Amino acid sequence: EYCTPECPDPRSLVIYDKAGEIIVQKLAEKVSVLNECDIAIHKKSSDGHGNASGCHENYSISPELFKRLTTNPVRDPSVRAWATFLAVRQILTGGGKIGSEFSGANCPFQISQRADFIVAFRNNLTLTDRPVIQCRDEALADQKLVRRLHVIVGDTNMCEWAILLKTGLSALMLMALETGYFETRKLPVFKDFVPKIIRSISRDISFQKSYDTEPVNMSAIDILLHHLEALTEFLSNDRPAYLSEELVSIYFDVL
Repeated sequence: EYCTPECPDPRSLVIYDKAGEIIVQKLAEKVSVLNECDIAIHKKSSDGHGNASGCHENYSISPELFKRLTTNPVRDPSVRAWATFLAVRQILTGGGKIGSEFSGANCPFQISQRADFIVAFRNNLTLTDRPVIQCRDEALADQKLVRRLHVIVGDTNMCEWAILLKTGLSALMLMALETGYFETRKLPVFKDFVPKIIRSISRDISFQKSYDTEPVNMSAIDILLHHLEALTEFLSNDRPAYLSEELVSIYFDVL
């Protein structure tokens, strides 16, 4: 495993993530020489035999938002907005996968390697019954000021732009939820969100399938486009005051 340090913005995270790849690769080369063997390193989210490896993300958010996302009823607007976003962001950030490792779930190709392993809506597990919304309550800082939202639904990425989009868009989405932005700027959300929607989107490589969403049924790509439009407006007009001009510029690059 490799863990990045805490990062103030998604661009820094990309740099540290790629540094981790270099560190691991150099260690593998040294061990290969010392043991007179060849060691290959694969950065992926599943091994082809039904076992998954997590690419865990962590976001610092307000205690109020953490409580809403991890304890409020599923019908809560913030919970539904966050879950819907996590389901559709794989269109941009999925690692890609040939086939499926589970019988009865065959497909020629899917967008996400992780999708097959997301089977619950919300819990605090990471090795079994993996959820859309992970509830691990381990602040790692002054929990009166900030809480750590643990996200395990995403794929491991080699592409730098995919890492930037995955973390940058997620951070923006959480900022908007903290400010209550979506109380007035409504987003399309799944009516009855269940984990199988994530698997369905992963297999919907033509983006033609229509999903049961409010206010009207939409394709996954249309749902994502609505999110991107809303986040662009949020960053342009209603962004939090603590974002410096440099950070604003980085997030506009993400969008």
